[in-house]
Amino acid sequence: MQIRVSTQEHESLRLQELREHANEDQAYQDLKNLITRGLPNQKAFLHETMKQFWSVKDKLSIDDDLIVYGCRLLIPATMGKDTTTTRLVSALRDQFCRMAVPDGGPQFTSHRLAEFLHTWGVSHITPSPCYPQSNGKAEATVKSMKKMISASWTGKSVDWNKLSRALIQYRNTPCRKDGQSPAHKLFGHPVQDSIPAHCRSFGLEWQKSANEVEKAAHSTEEKAQAAYNQHAHDLTDLKVGNPVAVQNYLSNLWDIYGTINRLDHTTDTS
Repeated sequence: MQIRVSTQEHESLRLQELREHANEDQAYQDLKNLITRGLPNQKAFLHETMKQFWSVKDKLSIDDDLIVYGCRLLIPATMGKDTTTTRLVSALRDQFCRMAVPDGGPQFTSHRLAEFLHTWGVSHITPSPCYPQSNGKAEATVKSMKKMISASWTGKSVDWNKLSRALIQYRNTPCRKDGQSPAHKLFGHPVQDSIPAHCRSFGLEWQKSANEVEKAAHSTEEKAQAAYNQHAHDLTDLKVGNPVAVQNYLSNLWDIYGTINRLDHTTDTS
């Protein structure tokens, strides 16, 4: 459960919606019961899900059967998830209209988002959790975005003019992998950015064909896969009764132990 507070007065319908979410949110109900009974004197006596509220325990109270933080309402996590999903759907719809539909946190797994993507014919593929290699391109993009935002930070806020120029330049920079920029992949040609360029830069004779790019990308992927798997080897099949260790996604340690009690032979592990 996350702390998310409102700063505006709620209309009756929104307040009713909050009550419905609060009644269905078990963590919200647990916290409400804890506030009613009184919190313990030590944080160690709290359940793990309640420890996040220890630092604000003196500001939590119950008013009209709802939890308030000072003078503000505490928003159930389920309601915050719906709000985030609504914004995500709106942002994706805007991008689909402007940039076309592509081929390929809790808001990404919601039923509402799944219905929206199905309506637009989008296949939502998620990478393996706690395995950054399976989502390398996205991880690299996030790092690039953080660098640009950091460079555009003035100390109090973001210089949006500077960040916008950086984004245009990023979208117009050819990728090392295939020699094409994001702009070229989307529009079929580079776009004018803030760096002076000769008119020949936009000529078709200077642009790689789609077939050349696809072949180069396929070759690069094959080489990367071969290098990554050069020390890999097949593992022996698991059997019922085998002891196993599972990686803890929080600590990255293999400190969760168990025993195989059933095998799912419907999964292709080849």
